[in-house]
Order: sequence, then C-alpha cells, then structure tokens
Amino acid sequence: MYVAQIMILWLWLYRDDADKLLLQMPALLTFTSDFGVWFGYSVGVLWSLAVEFWFYITFPALLFIARKAGYPVTFFLVLMVMSIAARLNQTESLTLAYYHQFLIGVIIALLVDDQKVPKFLATNIAFNSALAVLAICVAIPITARNFAGYFQGTCAAFAAGVLVCYWLQRPPRASLPILQGIGTISYSAYLLHPIVIDYVWKTKQHLPSHIPTFVAITLGASLVTYLAIERPFIALAHRHTRFGKPREQGVVQGANTPAAL
Repeated sequence: MYVAQIMILWLWLYRDDADKLLLQMPALLTFTSDFGVWFGYSVGVLWSLAVEFWFYITFPALLFIARKAGYPVTFFLVLMVMSIAARLNQTESLTLAYYHQFLIGVIIALLVDDQKVPKFLATNIAFNSALAVLAICVAIPITARNFAGYFQGTCAAFAAGVLVCYWLQRPPRASLPILQGIGTISYSAYLLHPIVIDYVWKTKQHLPSHIPTFVAITLGASLVTYLAIERPFIALAHRHTRFGKPREQGVVQGANTPAAL
C-alpha cells in the first residue's frame, strides 16, 4: 500500500513535480526521510508511516528486554516519559518523539494479557472524559507540526487508550456492521484520504463544500485497494507465517502448560 501510494503521487497527482519526488524516492522507500519538501496533504501521511516502520523494527528487541527485566509495564512507562522528554528537548528523531503513542497500545495489551486493566477505566466518568478530550482534539485543527499539534495528538492517543480499556471491560452490546466494515478498510483510508483531499482541493478549490464527494471517493477507493492489494498480501503473509495458523486449543486453555500438568 505504501509503495502504491508513492506511485500514485509520482505518476498522477504530482506529475508536475515528478523530478523533485524522484529525488526523495530512495529515502521514502527506506523510511529514512521526514520528507521536508511540501507537495500537499498526500505527502503529509508518509512521515507517520516512517515512524510506524521504525517502531516495528525496534519494538521486538525492547519487548525482549522488558520481559527479561520482569517489569514490562514499568519499563514501557519509562520509555514513554523518555519519548515525551525527547520531544520537549526538540529531538530531530520523529520516531523517538512519537514512540510513546505506540507504547500506549503496548501497555494496554500487557495489562489485558495480565488481566490488570484498572477498573476505574470502565466507569462512565472515564468514558465521557475520553470522548470529551477526543471531541476537543478533533474540533481544533492542526495547522503545523509544532508543540501544540504534538500534544494534541498525544492527548488524543491517551483518550483513545481509555476508550479501548472501557470497551474491553464493557463490550458494546449492539453490532454495527457498517462501522466494522469501515474499520476493515481503515488502513487503506488512512493512506488514501490525503490523496483525495489534494484531488478535491485541486479540482474543486473548496474542500468543505465537497465533503460528501471526499467521503465517497475515499471510502470507494479504500475498498478497492483493500480488496486488490491489502487483503491479498495479508492472506499471503498468513500462509507463510505462524500468525496465520490457529493456536492449539490446549495451549489456549492452558492444558499443556507446566502448571496444568
């Protein structure tokens, strides 16, 4: 999907600046560029994918160290503080500056695995507070990647973490197939929506009045790319990795563990 997006940018949307984009191609394909040249919103999403890539590269080693230390939650909380401190000290590493937002999900997963999710996160106060924070974050537009935008994203990440903990302890009773479908294609939508913004902006010149067009194109294109690119590659990965194989029932229930024996 990442490579497909770069090709769309190069061959179609930014063909007038293709030479500049071509110069950035090696760094883009190796996730080593912050992409300092502004072409439009479509480029804005690429730096975040580079941060995500380096998180996945470095996290397994950190998880191994955390497990060996015996206090993984504490270990990752310390790393979160270090990440925020690095941003306050104006680090040039975007991966380090935004690492804590990924670690929020890591800590939640560890708490769930150990069945130690705080009970107060299942209260209505926690739920409503998190929704309020998210609403404020959405209502305030991010115009630059500065400290305000940084902490806006951090607050949104913490609020989303609270909502996840709430729903894990109090699962919603209603089934919403439409939202589930949007969730399925959400990664494709994440990659494609900036391209659609640029397209609508270039052709219509006024995005707010064309929001229905923006939403329709984004969802339609995301569905196509999910079916044509994302789902086939996910299936291919499952066929060649252990993640695609169901775990044995005995292992899940602990029947074959030393404690059970």
